[in-house]
Amino acid sequence: MELMTEEKKGFKRTEVGAIPEDWDVLNIGDILKLKSGYAFSSEYYSDYGPILLTPGNFKLTGGLYFNDRNTKRFSGEYSRNQVFSKGDLLVVMTDLTPDCNLLGKPAVVDVDEPVLHNQRIGKIELFKPNISEDFLYYYFLSSTYLDHIKNTSTGSTVSHTSNGSIYASKIPLPPTLEEQQAIASALSDVDE
Repeated sequence: MELMTEEKKGFKRTEVGAIPEDWDVLNIGDILKLKSGYAFSSEYYSDYGPILLTPGNFKLTGGLYFNDRNTKRFSGEYSRNQVFSKGDLLVVMTDLTPDCNLLGKPAVVDVDEPVLHNQRIGKIELFKPNISEDFLYYYFLSSTYLDHIKNTSTGSTVSHTSNGSIYASKIPLPPTLEEQQAIASALSDVDE
């Protein structure tokens, strides 16, 4: 296979590689903000009550999973603004895995019971119109994004990322919501 030395017609070279000419490259911070979670007292960890989301609930492939070993519940008081809504897009901001393979991975809340917004979990809040959360989900699984997050992480045994590191990540963005959704749909089909 020959290395491409000049761009194909209809593409342009950017800091994230060759992309279609009508796409933009933006900082993630230009389209969203991250809402940080809350510190819930371990005194109220329990076998009942709402789920207390932790990094241990995130899959390496993206998404969430819950079982008897990784699911914490909370029996203390909490407010409505500490509860995720079904469909919320999240990223994990702390990683206990030895190779930092979980840091920055996305998930969508997809359970029918209350899930509490714990610290070190970032909730995505879009402020730019015409951005597909499904497209963002797959961007958060891309090597471009994950390499940036891993390379800017702090800590040795436990790795951390920050809002600033996530905001500085570059995203190649198709110009229309329809194109973003079509790409996300194609990637979703590959996942299944």
